[in-house]
Amino acid sequence: MTVACALLVVVAFMVLRGIWNGFPPDLSAIYMAAYVHGTGMPELMYDAPPHFFNGVPPNWMPLLPELGLTGKTALPYVYPPLWAVLLSPVTQVIGPYTFFNVMAVIELAMMIASVGLCWRMARRFALPAWSWVLLTLGLLVTSVISFGAVMHLQPQIVVVFLILLAFERYSSGHFVLAGGILGVAAALKIAPAGLVLIFLFDRQWRSLVAFTITGAALGLLSLMLAGVQLHLDFLTSAAAASASPLVTAMAYSAEILVYGVATSFDLAPPITAGAADFRLPEIALVQILSKALLILCLGWAIFATTKLDADRRLVARLFLFSLLINLFGPLGWAHYFLPQLFLLPALIGLLPFRIGAVSIITVATLTSHMALPKLESVFQSDLGLACVGAGTMLALFCVVTANLRQRPQGTA
Repeated sequence: MTVACALLVVVAFMVLRGIWNGFPPDLSAIYMAAYVHGTGMPELMYDAPPHFFNGVPPNWMPLLPELGLTGKTALPYVYPPLWAVLLSPVTQVIGPYTFFNVMAVIELAMMIASVGLCWRMARRFALPAWSWVLLTLGLLVTSVISFGAVMHLQPQIVVVFLILLAFERYSSGHFVLAGGILGVAAALKIAPAGLVLIFLFDRQWRSLVAFTITGAALGLLSLMLAGVQLHLDFLTSAAAASASPLVTAMAYSAEILVYGVATSFDLAPPITAGAADFRLPEIALVQILSKALLILCLGWAIFATTKLDADRRLVARLFLFSLLINLFGPLGWAHYFLPQLFLLPALIGLLPFRIGAVSIITVATLTSHMALPKLESVFQSDLGLACVGAGTMLALFCVVTANLRQRPQGTA
């Protein structure tokens, strides 16, 4: 176990050296939003280019040279205003690269801790700790999911850590603390709020109340510090960012698959297969079918996990519910599926051994760096790659739910 953990830390240190003094476009959005707020230009926090994801916000361009970011692509800010407001004093004291380096240390430390948190949740039925760590390490160093998150120093790493910490505390009986931590995660990004379904179906009201109070307190604090207008700007920005799924190799969205099926029945306009980084047309039927599929999948997940013992049920529901939230969400970026990557070793224990092992190998292969060039040569379009990514996650959901019922309550 000591050797496995030491290897994990060594690899993290090597990654840190590789990204030190680098420019992470996603994290730069937070720094820039905090910076413009701190310099008395809060109206620029939610500035964005046309079509949102295709460049630097126009009003940020003159500020980049003075920050040593000439020629860099700082992406638009899409998070609640509270965090930019709280970080604004920091940006008046340290430059962007110092901020990026500090966050690199913090986020890599969180990724290391996340490995341990996942094992603790699954320890009563899962692999031994040393093999869990080594398997997770192999997944992290080969997957495009983790690669994109680390290279962009994605704030999603912080959100995922908080989610895993919340449910590790939940599994240990610290129900109020778990709800509070999940409330903080949901205040960073709204999506984790969907995981309160776990509290609801467990009838764990203390966690649900703690989540609600924490969320309300942070919301009130945000309104007090940022004001109403910035929150309205945030809602406008979030709507523009999530107007429709972005078809790119690094976005796994179920709506893309539904759209493809709809086009085959002439229910939606055909997609230009060679196009890259474009948004799906908004078709009401496709959106309705996607929501119907989400409800069906959610119902299936609830039914498939009902008879599991408490430990397996928690891990399975966290795995499945978070997968559905991201797969059927408005964007479905690959790095949103970090919880699945961290929890993938739990499939050996949740499922019959052969099915679990084959599932891990298949997902690891299809989301690996090695497979990406081969898939690009086959599909030659972001559309095909997006379908492979989304199809992999949907197939993973189906395999897990179809085989969980073989582990009824009381089975070791």
